[in-house]
Parts: sequence; structure tokens; C-alpha cells
Amino acid sequence: MTLNTRIAVLQPVPVKELFDWVNTNLLKAENPMTYDEQEHAHDYAAWKAAGGGKADLRQFQIPIEGAHWTMGNQMGQGFAAIFEIEYRPDGPLYAEDEYYYDEDRFPDLAEAKGWDAYPASQIPEGQRGRLAHPAMAMQIVFDTGYSYQHETMGFGCGTLHAIYINLIGSWLAERGVGYRWYNEFNGTWNDAGTEQNLIGGGDEAKAWFERVVKPAIIARAVQDGAMAKFL
Repeated sequence: MTLNTRIAVLQPVPVKELFDWVNTNLLKAENPMTYDEQEHAHDYAAWKAAGGGKADLRQFQIPIEGAHWTMGNQMGQGFAAIFEIEYRPDGPLYAEDEYYYDEDRFPDLAEAKGWDAYPASQIPEGQRGRLAHPAMAMQIVFDTGYSYQHETMGFGCGTLHAIYINLIGSWLAERGVGYRWYNEFNGTWNDAGTEQNLIGGGDEAKAWFERVVKPAIIARAVQDGAMAKFL
């Protein structure tokens, strides 16, 4: 099981600049193996006909029209989190808020729509349920195992991600860019500056964080490196 945390970057920033900053300053990654590719499907029938496991599945990729791109670190490099940025080279990742149909009040309608999310302009306001994605330029994604424990500080995945959000938020604020973040624990999108709510999620040293880290996050004491030292 892993904690998946998403950060919606609300206005455009250079994707590669943000990607490199996160790797250098948060993941402490030196020369990571990375990828930058468009979302795609696979022709599994052709792959099986070519020998299945003996053939390189990458050779059987099928482009998806209008699909977004993902820049990320390859797995298996020992970093504290899997890290990706989802984006589109020619525009925002999501041009407007997207919602699910309200499955509690309109279960038949939600099922008929395949439980998919739709742009706000395509769902009557009275039928909107949970927010799937806010409008955003790009999305940062972190994934860390619930069993994670910082090697010296002892904290877990929830606080790790809270620190990541806080530091990225400060980097974005310096450029006049806003953000929101997704809390997987309760399935909600949250405003900037509330990332302290992740502290304790998956942690075993909650008391220490309530006393030390949480006040630092709330105060957004990043300019002098108060948060970065915990990484």
C-alpha cells in the first residue's frame, strides 16, 4: 500500500525546471534515470503474436489522441517517493474543474456515465458530486509506501509528503503561482497552506511532529530552510 499525493499547479511554470528542482532539493537525486513520454496504450494482440514476453512491449505502443505527457523518475532507484509531473506541452492539463456525478443522489446517472469525471461545463451544477480535478496547468504526483520511515528523523509518508507540498508551495509562491493538493486519506482537494493535515498519516512519531514540524509548516518557515532540514 502506498500514499499517493497530488499537487495541482494552477498556473504554468517550466516543467523541466520544476522537475529538476524537485529531484535536486526534495529527493536528493543525483543524475536520476528519467523519462518524458506521452500516455499511450499497447497492442497486446500484436505483442503476443510476436512472442509475448520475448518481445519488447515498448515496440507495440499505440498513441492516444490528445493524451497528456508524463515526466518522471524511473522506478527502482531508491528514492523516498516515486515522482512524476503530468502536463501538456500546448496548454493546461485540465482547462476547467472536473467533477463526478453525485453518486449518492443520482446513482443510476453516475453508473450510466461510467463513474467517469466530466468538465464542470458538462454537468449541471445540481448533479455534481466529488471534485475529481481542479483546473490546473500541470500535476505533480508523489507515491510513497505506507511502511516508509525516515532514516534519521523517524517520520512516515504522511509527513514526508506534507514537507514536499510545503516546499513546492514556497517555490511556486516565489513565481506568483498557486497550488492545491489532494489528500488520499479522505479523497478531497485542499487549499494551499493546509498540508499540515497530512502530518501523522502513516507516521509513528506523531507527537514529535505536533511539537516541531507542524508549527514550522503552519508558519511556512521555508525561506530560512526550516523545512528543508527535515529532508
